[in-house]
Amino acid sequence: MKYKIRAAAERDLDDAATWYGEHAVDPRTPLRFLLEVRAAFELIAESPAAFAEIHGDIRRCPVRAFPAYAVFYRILDDIVVITAVFHGRRRPTVWKQRR
Repeated sequence: MKYKIRAAAERDLDDAATWYGEHAVDPRTPLRFLLEVRAAFELIAESPAAFAEIHGDIRRCPVRAFPAYAVFYRILDDIVVITAVFHGRRRPTVWKQRR
């Protein structure tokens, strides 16, 4: 199945990669983070129904090597819409409002 990344989710990715670039000891961490998130996108596209709905029709896929992060998405007809890439300690009301 194809997937579409909403602009807000792209901003989430950019913000997290920037944070890792400024705080991680290993300079490769931002790239590793982005690659792991893209791997989660591909996993979701291959099996979109594999992850449970956690809030209405929004599903959550953990980012494997960065377990504090998750990808939030919806299945709409023949496309997966990525709505957020969020750290688990952020307020969930933000991703819950993204439709």
